[in-house]
Amino acid sequence: MYVRWCPRRLCLLLEYSLRYTDNTYAMSMFKKRERLTRAEFTTFFKHGKRYHSPNFTLIYAPTESQGDSGRVAVVVSKKVSKSAVKRNRIRRKVYSLLFQCSKGIKTPFGVCIVLVKPGATLLSKAKLQEEFFQVVKKVSIC
Repeated sequence: MYVRWCPRRLCLLLEYSLRYTDNTYAMSMFKKRERLTRAEFTTFFKHGKRYHSPNFTLIYAPTESQGDSGRVAVVVSKKVSKSAVKRNRIRRKVYSLLFQCSKGIKTPFGVCIVLVKPGATLLSKAKLQEEFFQVVKKVSIC
């Protein structure tokens, strides 16, 4: 199918995307240098301290260097939901919560890996936020 570029069509598409998308997640992305690489992930997954809640497991390791601002990763497995759309939606919500948490911190907070458990799909956004911040308070990051 061939679609010709038309400024009117582009404006309608942009207007639709701005009206019907939730922009709260778009403003909460970590930069690439703030996310874990695969090699770092396996290292910290093995050696980090674990904190559990009914719907989350948080793996935390403090940073040794002062120049590092902290690294994050969120894992939502297929056990949580078979649908990639639902898994990505949960991942964006958790990244948003992590971003809110990291905004108020001036000192480097270390490495955080959040593992989402299957019960998290049933929670509302408020319950998800409440439980997530309870786990984070155990670590005393925020």
